[in-house]
Amino acid sequence: MIEWFTSRVVSSLVTVCLLAAFPGVLHADEALQEPAIDVLPALPQTEGFAGAFAGISNGYMLVMGGANFPNGKPWEGGTKVWYRSVYAARVEDLKPQQLSDKKQPDDGSPWKLIGELPGERGYGLAVTHRDRIICVGGSNSKVHLSDVIAISMQNHQLHVETLPSLPMTLANFSGALDQDTIYVAGGQETASSVTASDRIWKLDLSEPQPKWTELASCPGPARILATSAAGQGSFWMMGGASLRKGPDGKPLRTYLRDVWRYSGSTGWKQMADLPMPLVGCPSPTLLQRDTPVIFGGDDGTQVGIDPQQHKGFRKSILRHIPGTGTADGSWSEIGQLPFGSVTTTAIPESNSIWIPSGEIRPGIRTPLVLKVSVP
Repeated sequence: MIEWFTSRVVSSLVTVCLLAAFPGVLHADEALQEPAIDVLPALPQTEGFAGAFAGISNGYMLVMGGANFPNGKPWEGGTKVWYRSVYAARVEDLKPQQLSDKKQPDDGSPWKLIGELPGERGYGLAVTHRDRIICVGGSNSKVHLSDVIAISMQNHQLHVETLPSLPMTLANFSGALDQDTIYVAGGQETASSVTASDRIWKLDLSEPQPKWTELASCPGPARILATSAAGQGSFWMMGGASLRKGPDGKPLRTYLRDVWRYSGSTGWKQMADLPMPLVGCPSPTLLQRDTPVIFGGDDGTQVGIDPQQHKGFRKSILRHIPGTGTADGSWSEIGQLPFGSVTTTAIPESNSIWIPSGEIRPGIRTPLVLKVSVP
């Protein structure tokens, strides 16, 4: 406990010094004040989902698709099942509650099963653009996908539109939205791909006939399951895992901690590395004044252990502290989540982020929803 307290004090002092050296970027009280965390009502689905699509449309939060193991965990011989279900709840009805993994009675939950996606899908990208939740790519039990659909609530009914498909099938990638522009980075073209894609794409939804345009590849390793954020003309790609062919022909992961920022005017720039490798953090993540905040993630320290002995994923909340001039900044821990979840779509919104469901240990999901407000 003393070591933990001392490390937090040292971290805080370092942050204060950085902020004093680089004024005008982030106020000290904002950097040091811990986020407020609310546990919100659970989805009325006992298992919860990994890889679900999520967003907010006309006052409703939607959680769609995803996958879990309903008939036994992987070590019990269970098979992963993908879904097409769409759950909706009025945002105003998602009130904070006590932390519990217990399933709520359907008649007491603000969540309702309101419809279905055109097909089973998960592990793609979802961003909310003008009350439409744009769902990009992903996978199902058979193939990886390239199609793009826009989901919205109109007159309290589910509405589905089709948008231009990705130029390639893709899952386990990262991406984010900057105003009207969607960015997509990395991922796997097929379930058997033993290398990650290094291709970066953007789609400008403000164009009369939007089309995907390829950007320059990131100088860093090609990767899957990075954390992304976008805003103020920049796209961030943080951590993730590179892939290589293993002895058995299956892909092996190398966990990454490098951080890159792309700007249309200056191209790619490497920023300060994460304090540790992080894979599968809730994404897209929050970006405040060009300052990304990362929530939890898998640091790779428990890879290879018995899944039943897994202690759960990281709970730390990390904020990038910008430098000035040519400095690439640093990272500071600003708080802890009640539990860590990975491979889940997050919904960044102003100074808050919603984290619905997700994987909390290998093969195990949570139906709970978190809302984190970052000062």
